[in-house]
Amino acid sequence: MAEEKIQNIVKEETTQEEVSTQKALPSDQVNDFVTDNANKLLKVLVVVAVIVGAWFIYQNNVVLPAEEEGKNKIFMAQYYFQAGDLESALNGKEGNAGFIELIEENGSNKIGNLASFYAGQIFLQQAQYQKAIDYLEKFSSKDAFAGALALSSIGDAHAEMGETNKAISYYKKAASYSKNSFTTPLYLMKLANVLSVTGNAGEALGYYEMIKKDYPNSNEGRDIEKYIAKARAQK
Repeated sequence: MAEEKIQNIVKEETTQEEVSTQKALPSDQVNDFVTDNANKLLKVLVVVAVIVGAWFIYQNNVVLPAEEEGKNKIFMAQYYFQAGDLESALNGKEGNAGFIELIEENGSNKIGNLASFYAGQIFLQQAQYQKAIDYLEKFSSKDAFAGALALSSIGDAHAEMGETNKAISYYKKAASYSKNSFTTPLYLMKLANVLSVTGNAGEALGYYEMIKKDYPNSNEGRDIEKYIAKARAQK
């Protein structure tokens, strides 16, 4: 049910411009692509964050007392996040700890790890891209959704800073992290679109065709023919 919910929320758009190949694009087509999808990605983030939070609580029925206390504290920060109050989620409010304080208190334990995930996503939404990368790189998870989303978000941050080669690398990692029928085609589409606007139409075509072949019933797969046609025309 959670996967169906995410799939209904997410649908990628593409930029219409074509540019010549270059190592770093300054805040043009790639940034437009990331920005245009920010609202959709934030909605996905909220849903996935709920899943991840529930997953961590389930996994931690028996933990150290400090982590038990941390679980109680992180609840309010998660509540603020899901309500869209990102500043309170990050820095706390009315005596309730925010994710930054939770990271400082819990270090690299499970609560600190989860708080790093949330903090990185908030900094990404606030256009503090290097901070987003720093916190997301601290996060580790074997969870199919959270782990891939963290990698993709690092890619988004690099794309916003014009570091397209790094963005492409992280989108590849996200797409291959844990293959499934809806986050995988989403990240493949992000990857192919960035390749396309950086002049790598041939490689982009390969990923568009992968979506068509392996994920034809995904949101991305249903619209893929026009992207394939565009990439072929660009070659």
